Amino acid sequence: MIKRSSGKTPGIVCILLIMVLLAACGAPAAQSPAQSEAEGPADDLAAALANMKPLTLNWAICMGSSHRANEVFNYFCDRVNELTEGKVTITQYAGETLVKNTDIYESLKNGIVDMGEADPSYSFSYFPLISAYFLSGISFNSSQAATYAADEWFRSDFAELRDVKYLWAFGMSPSDLLTNKKIETLADFKGVQIRATGYAISAVERLGASAVGITPAETYEALLKGTADAALMPSEALINWNFGEVLKYDANISGLSTVTHYIAMNMDRWNSLPPAVQQVFLDVSAECVDMIAPLWDEMDKEGIAFGEQNGMEYYDVPLDVLQTWWDALAPLQDEWVQERAAKGLDAQAALDRLKSLAEKYNARY
Repeated sequence: MIKRSSGKTPGIVCILLIMVLLAACGAPAAQSPAQSEAEGPADDLAAALANMKPLTLNWAICMGSSHRANEVFNYFCDRVNELTEGKVTITQYAGETLVKNTDIYESLKNGIVDMGEADPSYSFSYFPLISAYFLSGISFNSSQAATYAADEWFRSDFAELRDVKYLWAFGMSPSDLLTNKKIETLADFKGVQIRATGYAISAVERLGASAVGITPAETYEALLKGTADAALMPSEALINWNFGEVLKYDANISGLSTVTHYIAMNMDRWNSLPPAVQQVFLDVSAECVDMIAPLWDEMDKEGIAFGEQNGMEYYDVPLDVLQTWWDALAPLQDEWVQERAAKGLDAQAALDRLKSLAEKYNARY
């Protein structure tokens, strides 16, 4: 038997429905999960800023003041200042005007500088595993691939950065051979003095050349005076460091050397920031990774054009010739792993992880 409702029920239902609709019209709209999550941190930041005294940080930057990477560094400073409503000001000191590039990590660790942007190859004693990034045979298609691989690798893997607060990193495009002598065979390396850093020094020497371990800022004068004949650097150095004025050839190669730089903060300074302000630094760091990733690819084109305007010749090294170079360099990775394994480090795992990231991002970029 079907049970029917009494005749009074529809009226009650209608009244209840009207009450619900009226209440809904007067109530605020329901928040989406994204809105709810966004407002909590915003409230936290507002409260943190209300109770925060103005803070000025110094930032030691490895790059020279005219280098285009400063466009991104400037953005970082301006954006942090904007989001903290002027409470955090970052003053940049480019090109060794605060401390020497070779001293940035030590100064960062010890609180002499608040923030640092540097090449880890200047401090390899602190970075025995990160040094893998500079090994020959680690090849990237572009600065985008190199940047995203470096940032993910640094972010997820390394106790080597435990003494500082890692913020972000970028990778450059693969280094070319920028020379005064045209190098077309393995034998052509003999007697050539090549500016190189990190494990690129081992590669240069294994190929038969002499390595000159100097900073980019020192390289122009060395090339001018003849104490260096070449530089193993991306083509952007032809314009950003003006090497195109004093060199004759740009040999396009891949996998001989790629360089990464990191940006980090002194740990005591980092811990002194309220969590909501720390989040601002992290969010802006993520923006900067995306901004700087394609920059070296763009600058390489500018560097090549600048070099050609100054009479330089840009050329590709044939694959069969490159293969003789790679054969000569093949033992370097095994030697690197063995040296670190002897010290109890899981070097093979670090190297395999880096290679997998290179493969991952080369497929995308």
